[in-house]
Amino acid sequence: MSSFLKTVALLGATLLATLAVTVVGVVAIAGPAGMLLASAGTVMSLVILVATAGGFVVLWREARRMRGQTDLILEYTSRRRELGLEGPSGFRAGIVRRWFARRILGHDFLVGDAVRIRALPEILATLDAQGSLEGMPFQPEMIKFCGREARVFRSLDKIYDYGRTKRMRRLDGCVLLSNLRCDGSAHGGCEATCYLIWKAAWLEPAGAPMIELASPANDNGAQTLQALSRAACDDGSLRCQFTELHACTSEFARRSPRMDLIPLLSGSYPVDAWLIAMLTRVFNGLQARRGGAPFPPIPPLGAHESRDPLGLSPGERVSVLPLEEIARTLNSQSKNRGLWFDREMVKHCGREYRVLASVKRIVDDATGQMRIMKSPCITLESVDSTGEGLYFNAQHDPIFWRESWLRRID
Repeated sequence: MSSFLKTVALLGATLLATLAVTVVGVVAIAGPAGMLLASAGTVMSLVILVATAGGFVVLWREARRMRGQTDLILEYTSRRRELGLEGPSGFRAGIVRRWFARRILGHDFLVGDAVRIRALPEILATLDAQGSLEGMPFQPEMIKFCGREARVFRSLDKIYDYGRTKRMRRLDGCVLLSNLRCDGSAHGGCEATCYLIWKAAWLEPAGAPMIELASPANDNGAQTLQALSRAACDDGSLRCQFTELHACTSEFARRSPRMDLIPLLSGSYPVDAWLIAMLTRVFNGLQARRGGAPFPPIPPLGAHESRDPLGLSPGERVSVLPLEEIARTLNSQSKNRGLWFDREMVKHCGREYRVLASVKRIVDDATGQMRIMKSPCITLESVDSTGEGLYFNAQHDPIFWRESWLRRID
């Protein structure tokens, strides 16, 4: 907190000095020189004012964290969660937002829209011999949802390339549908429970007339259906949407504003949460230049205390330990037995949840190999990534926890 206060005080003093110079430019210096000084001072004052606003936002968030209150991002984005979108008063895109988003996204499906997944023969007709459309696989786990109505949860305009470049990559024409996650049944029982990715061509507006086609649609469709049933490659590796994300995406233009704007235009992020995150990012950038602590702060690491396993089961209630206690279980790389504790997870410290699952096996998205965990990880109900630190990435990947970071509630 003290580092944040110092930076805010410094920004306040700089803002006053800049305003004073601007006034001098307007009052005391005549001609073009005065106008130039006043213009430069005005621009500089606005920049400092934004950074100062970011400082006050960070102080507000840190004060709430220390009091055990819900983080602002979690609070403001809760209205765009699955349960909120399903209700009759859930978010629906307006005409203006839809007009802009359609031209940027290239499809008509925005957050909150009711859609129907096309019949399997229609989807098969869009796939190549590898069971993909524009490089995006249609997974066997998706077949059971064909013909079902759902609601658009997120417009997925980008992904984080975990397995290869460790950078954001552009993804076109894709959405997530509310609560439709992969159960891993065709991929060796993978327990990652990733959100399934749907191409816009596989969807239609809810209520549209259904087209009756035989299944499979033709010989090519039958071959594709057989290809879908074979998730394993010849070398034994598994192929799924997340192992192919690098191949079906492209690089962003350097510092493309699209990464930040599309989640706002598509409705994936509410305006208030978007502003909070942007102001926090501006302030953290300034803190990095000054050598100060970023938000959220992580206490000193390296103690790496061991704790007895809890043996948690799905449905049990737990509370996430306070940040200071979790920090004592981490090594100098912020890891516990190889699992990284991310700043995204600080939002949940001190909060209570139910255990969703104990994860023991997941597909490595870089190699496609099944990885058996030496120590099971815990996932919690309704706890996934908000994407705040990844340009509002809408993948909503589950967050993995060590039992050492949780406390059972009797």
